[in-house]
Amino acid sequence: MAARAMINVHPGYGFFLMALLGLVDAGAAGLHQMLATDTILPRPGVRTVDAVRYWPFGRMPYAFTDDFPEDGKLFIRATLQDLMNKTKVKIIERIAEKDYALVTKNGAGCSAVIGRQAGAQLLTLAVGCYSDKMPVLHEFLHAYGMNHEHVRPDRDQYVEVN
Repeated sequence: MAARAMINVHPGYGFFLMALLGLVDAGAAGLHQMLATDTILPRPGVRTVDAVRYWPFGRMPYAFTDDFPEDGKLFIRATLQDLMNKTKVKIIERIAEKDYALVTKNGAGCSAVIGRQAGAQLLTLAVGCYSDKMPVLHEFLHAYGMNHEHVRPDRDQYVEVN
């Protein structure tokens, strides 16, 4: 029997929604190469804020490390503004919030923890990651709480492989 796949994108998940919303080119290089290796586990001894890791009022604050390049900051701000103009996602610059995403260029590749954690949580956009919409949106949406489709708890209701 041939493998059969049904795809049903839940409105709260899915990075292909970025393409549907016109945030990224559906054929963008790297879109199909995004793997599950870009998510990182919570720091040892740091508990998640709650079971579903929601941000208060759906607003995720972020800040840049002091050494983050200015051109990268400008690009990220514009990319996030585009996202907010087209969705109900709210990702705002940090004022004094105790829980926030700390954007750094120091690290390997692009990575983020899924959802909110207590305190500052790293969102890594190394050189090459912060000048392209796809990895910027991908990692910020991970930090916002979105995961990859293939790890959704209800995935088996939509995908069957024989």
